[in-house]
Amino acid sequence: MRLLVEISQGLGNCIQGTPLVHALWLMGHEIDLFVNRDPKDAQAAAPLWQGWPLVGRVFTHREQFKVSDYDFGLTCYGRRLMQRLFAPGQALCVMQSAVRRQSESEANVELARFLGYSGDTPKSFIQRSERRFELPPKSVTIHAGCSPWALEKRWPHWAEICARLKSEGFHVVIVGTESDRSAERWEDAYDCRFNLPLLDIAALLDEATAHFGNDSGVGHLAAARGLPGLVLFGPTNPVKNAPNSRVLRALAALRLQGEEHEQEAQRPVPIARLTVEE
Repeated sequence: MRLLVEISQGLGNCIQGTPLVHALWLMGHEIDLFVNRDPKDAQAAAPLWQGWPLVGRVFTHREQFKVSDYDFGLTCYGRRLMQRLFAPGQALCVMQSAVRRQSESEANVELARFLGYSGDTPKSFIQRSERRFELPPKSVTIHAGCSPWALEKRWPHWAEICARLKSEGFHVVIVGTESDRSAERWEDAYDCRFNLPLLDIAALLDEATAHFGNDSGVGHLAAARGLPGLVLFGPTNPVKNAPNSRVLRALAALRLQGEEHEQEAQRPVPIARLTVEE
């Protein structure tokens, strides 16, 4: 069949949709990809998959494709536009309830399993640029920031972690955007690589030994490139948002009675509860 797969919302959500694409391709389907994000964000993310041999075209606007060109539509966890565009019975989507017990990657691949896929969940996929950064040995990347509208996801102790890593001989590389920079500007003591295009971040990650960061899209970039390390969770769900990786681990702050790993909860788990020793 000729399929249209929709990935949407944040960068991490989009990356967690790529295992579904791989599973569908293994089944022999022809696949086009719709990156359903705000226009600027969609255009920034699309190069991660343009030219990927498993997909044909990569769309960033609704006006770029016709529903009638496809036999079936599939929507990964997110906006579920395909459910509204395709006729009943011609689309599948991941519902909110599907991520209560498993990661988005696993929930997305369940759509392929419904169509007959029986293999393991494939790895996430992103492309990289050809840029070379010539990082020294023992380089580690740190993403101490997150979306400006989700400051509660930021762990407050990255400065101490970076100081310890440096004292043990690691070359610390700070990644992210200028909005991730702290008011104290402690990041200036290290190798700062802010505002890189996503393809260049992927290339940089390929030269690193490990990655450490908050729950963000950068962690999913690192997972897709096979980098080991640790991603920290507090007010977000460490099951739903877990990187699709066997070597990039999720570490969640302890949840006390009445608290939830949910940003909109009445009492979200504070990420500051995680200690440096943990």
